[in-house]
Amino acid sequence: MKLFPIDVHFSDSFEELADKIQEGGMVFVEILNDFGNSKDKIARLKEIEHEADMITHRMGGVDNFV
Repeated sequence: MKLFPIDVHFSDSFEELADKIQEGGMVFVEILNDFGNSKDKIARLKEIEHEADMITHRMGGVDNFV
């Protein structure tokens, strides 16, 4: 079982990903609170998802652990 990340910058990337998750959650709540005016917020949520995916890929997935 691999438990420790190989990349020394893993914790920085993990924190960056956590920030994106938080940002996405906040935008999602804004969408729920004012769905009638959500077109731009939905577009931003999709951007955040893409940014989070890029961070995840940069982290290297499961292969980045020892």
